[in-house]
Amino acid sequence: MILTIEDIKTFLPLNSITDGSKYEAFEIRAFYKYLPKYLGDDLLQQIYEHAFPGLVEGSGSVDSELDPDTADMDKLIVTLKPVLANLTILESIPQFNLISTGMGFGIVSNPNQAPASMERVRDLKDSCLQAANDGLDRLLLFLEKNAEKFTTWNKSCVNTGSLIPSASVFDQLIDINCSRRKFVDLKRHINFEELTTFTNVFSAAFLTDLRAGSDTAVKPLIQQALALKAEIHFQVSANPTADTSALLNRYVTALSVSLSYLRNHLDTYSVYASNAYEAPYDNATDGQESGFFIGGITG
Repeated sequence: MILTIEDIKTFLPLNSITDGSKYEAFEIRAFYKYLPKYLGDDLLQQIYEHAFPGLVEGSGSVDSELDPDTADMDKLIVTLKPVLANLTILESIPQFNLISTGMGFGIVSNPNQAPASMERVRDLKDSCLQAANDGLDRLLLFLEKNAEKFTTWNKSCVNTGSLIPSASVFDQLIDINCSRRKFVDLKRHINFEELTTFTNVFSAAFLTDLRAGSDTAVKPLIQQALALKAEIHFQVSANPTADTSALLNRYVTALSVSLSYLRNHLDTYSVYASNAYEAPYDNATDGQESGFFIGGITG
């Protein structure tokens, strides 16, 4: 086990825990069930090999120059332990609710002990999940700050090459308490909108220019619109009936203001002017060669 009985007691002060081996299966399940999304398969394998040296046969990464050194891996595992401890207990709760008897499954019931109410069990599960999520945010922050040391990390909370490259940038636009864990889920919505709607509106060339530059006038407006649209998609994906009307109004406003600013500063934003701007139709000058005239109702 990566966790010792002392680790489990440190993060979950359950006095009745005396035998850590009972949690081994739940620890392994939690390790491979929850963490690949945030750490990636390759880094998980390295953690496993570091915790159990010589146990895994045919490892291709042992002694690789790309491996983090022992001190860095030890620091990572220390940061990982609170997450894994809470997820291990979370995985164990459904099975420890019951005991096996000769006549099937039962519950603890004697003069000294009685089964906990479902409400108390739910409170414990919610507490474990929240603690695991808080720890996961700290773990991802550690990896983000030390990404050059952990080259096999899947960079789950880093969005390189985007108008919104990190949770810190997103948090300046919409408050997510700098949660790297939430940003992992937001990232796919950000990238989808950036590659579709925003590329169509602003052009790929202008977005590329904007990402590389340090513009402080229109770039924050476009980033704001992108963050709002991603947040709308995130909320709807979690709850199809969610009311996102307030976010939608803010998105439309941010997009409209950014376009208005660009149209009034075409000389400054020449890449936008060349690749995305289309001047309004003018009856006085347009359509003379074709003979068309745009008419309308007049008062």
